[in-house]
Amino acid sequence: MAYDLEDGERAIKLGAYRQAFEIFMMLCVNQEDPAFYKLSEMAINKQLEEDELQRLIDMMKEEVRKKNGEATFNLAVVYWRAPYATKDIVKAVEYLNAACRMEVAQAFVALAKLYMGEGAHLPLATGSNIMNLLHQGFEHGSVEAAHLIAKEHLSGHHAKKDNYEAFKYLFIAGRLGITEAKKHTMVMQGLNASPEFKMAQQEAMQLIEHLENQMVKWV
Repeated sequence: MAYDLEDGERAIKLGAYRQAFEIFMMLCVNQEDPAFYKLSEMAINKQLEEDELQRLIDMMKEEVRKKNGEATFNLAVVYWRAPYATKDIVKAVEYLNAACRMEVAQAFVALAKLYMGEGAHLPLATGSNIMNLLHQGFEHGSVEAAHLIAKEHLSGHHAKKDNYEAFKYLFIAGRLGITEAKKHTMVMQGLNASPEFKMAQQEAMQLIEHLENQMVKWV
């Protein structure tokens, strides 16, 4: 019998986690990319037994050797966020860096977020490196990266406070589907009718067109 992602999701809803695990593992063998995400999500939610977790890690490591970007990214997520004894921030950073080299857009964003959180004590958790990762994530097609860039320019935590840059990236994120960003641009325009915001909007549209012309996949 052939299974698909919906069968795995249905098994999770029924609490049949072992069945869901086997379905998603089978789909990974068939190179169904979302299945890697589903398995890492199950690990994060602690819906895997220890033996299943080890099988998952072993399978993902084999895919890493084959330069599978999705598997590499999701293995990093398991080491980073799954609440098991295998949790290892250093390994998470190692595999996120590997996924970045494979140009997995979400890996740049995840690594920046790790450095902003649990990995804030690490040597590379600097403002300049975090912003560089977010910009690379954006250039590879991550809308979330645009939103985070805007937030950093608003807060001044990891980047210089800059309403122009903040508005530009908020506009991009809002235009590409992040409702919170769209609402924020409207608030900023309402509080300040600066002509600079018009220029920032024009620049944002040019950036969107430039990336779309390069056939970047927005994630």
